[in-house]
Amino acid sequence: MRKLGFTVGLLACVLLCVPLASGRNYALVISAGQATRDDASVNSCFWYNFLLIYQTLLDQGFEHDDIYALYGYRTNFNSRYPCYQVPYTVADYAVNRANIRAACNALASRMTPNDFLYIWWMGHGSPSGNHLVMYIETTGESVYDYEIANWLAPVDYDVRTVSWMTCFSGGILDDLDGPRSIVMSSATFYESTYDVWVCDNWHAEFHYPERCAWAWETPCGQCGSVDADSNNDGAVCFQEAFIYARNHTDYSTPQMSDVGNLAPITFLGQPGTTTETVVPTSYSIVSGQRVSGGLNSLFESDNARLVLEHAGFFPPAIELEVVGTAPTDAPEELTFRFEGHVTATQVTQTIKLYNYANGFWEQADVRTATTADSVVEIVISSNAARFVEPGTQQLKARIHWMGTSFMNLYGWYSRTDQTVWEVTY
Repeated sequence: MRKLGFTVGLLACVLLCVPLASGRNYALVISAGQATRDDASVNSCFWYNFLLIYQTLLDQGFEHDDIYALYGYRTNFNSRYPCYQVPYTVADYAVNRANIRAACNALASRMTPNDFLYIWWMGHGSPSGNHLVMYIETTGESVYDYEIANWLAPVDYDVRTVSWMTCFSGGILDDLDGPRSIVMSSATFYESTYDVWVCDNWHAEFHYPERCAWAWETPCGQCGSVDADSNNDGAVCFQEAFIYARNHTDYSTPQMSDVGNLAPITFLGQPGTTTETVVPTSYSIVSGQRVSGGLNSLFESDNARLVLEHAGFFPPAIELEVVGTAPTDAPEELTFRFEGHVTATQVTQTIKLYNYANGFWEQADVRTATTADSVVEIVISSNAARFVEPGTQQLKARIHWMGTSFMNLYGWYSRTDQTVWEVTY
């Protein structure tokens, strides 16, 4: 067994079981080494475990744009195993001191006290006096425990968890603990940490079972499923994930600091809010007639348009109604997005959303329609549930175009590229 002299820092953005308004999940995922070959101890795991946790975050509902991923020189490792191959570049940045600090600054500029933060770091580490020092293998730089704490200090959050795998990783506990933080380390401040051959290859001994607990399975399901849900409530909290990881770590002694006793009620993948894009399930033409395009034309901003014509009837109007199904009938926020244009000038564009609570069409936006594609986003952050039908979770919107000049009496078109809802709950 070879020593895994790396520091794996995971500041996990965690999620309370009681959602908070406007909260989002953010993550900082750092592998401070570079895999150079498959099947190699203290080498392959820098890519394997980095990719696995990144994919798990996506599976648990984190948005790609909210994950700051740093790895090696930023280039994917070309593994010969399909489980560790992806057709996209995972890392946003190469890993070095400047980029780590820049990522922390970016999080500080975006995050609010309602948000959740998840940070994962893998790299070599050792004690330095009373401090833990972490090494960046690709640059020869180092980061001290108090430095990462200072860089993260400006970042607002509701709950933060830390899962730090490194030799002597217990040294991070006092730097990052607090009433809104859960801090997990793979070892005490007096122990080394190791990688081990488990399931299919070399993996970081503590982070591997922790990730399996979140994913409910081994990598690609190669060695079966995993059930860390000890109380059988259908979800894995941080306390359960830590216990599962601790019980599957043989060569070091994982530690946890949970000052606020949050671990039993904090879950990965159940954020304060989730935002889903809802495309129309149907459309109807209230005024005008179809020229080209169809329902699928409304899904993407791709210049494949639903074209409707005003063919000379009075009043000179075109009206399109779209219907969708929300993931909940109790959203915290609702955004309706329209993209398109008309082929005539002096046309007024009105967007209405159906208010199910009061039973009428509520005017949400009025403006002069453009003759080139433009985007209108209507954000409803107060009592958004009035626009969702209880039970059926139906959504309805209408886009109405009215000519205001005698020039609009004949032969003009609306060209709609996209109509979707963003539902936050």
